[in-house]
Amino acid sequence: MRTVRVLVLSMLAVAAASFQAKAESFDHIDIHLPYTVMAGQQQLAPGDYMLQKISNTANVFAVYKDGTTFETLLWAVPADRVVPSGRTELTLRSDGRDFVMDKIWITGSNTGYEFLSPESVKAREHERRVASVIR
Repeated sequence: MRTVRVLVLSMLAVAAASFQAKAESFDHIDIHLPYTVMAGQQQLAPGDYMLQKISNTANVFAVYKDGTTFETLLWAVPADRVVPSGRTELTLRSDGRDFVMDKIWITGSNTGYEFLSPESVKAREHERRVASVIR
């Protein structure tokens, strides 16, 4: 009985590891922005872009317009969600004036990346919170 339990647990561990590796391995992500979006310090015009992870160890992404023209670098921190993503998706948030790249989720994974906000965006969000408290 103990042997069967160890075998089943080993198989589950291998399956989970291979699923996680498959979900987290991606070369690049093609995205279409329907409106102007802040990506780090750079304002991106509507259009097609490619988001590519720079290295396997650092959480740095490069953004390319039409897959060829370098636009900016984005720094990110790991993010988690309870339910794995059914598809690769980029989420945006609004700071009241602009849309800002917020998070990216990878198909089949409950982990993703949260992009760090530039200081200008953080300041506007802080102003908005203070204004709503004062009202």
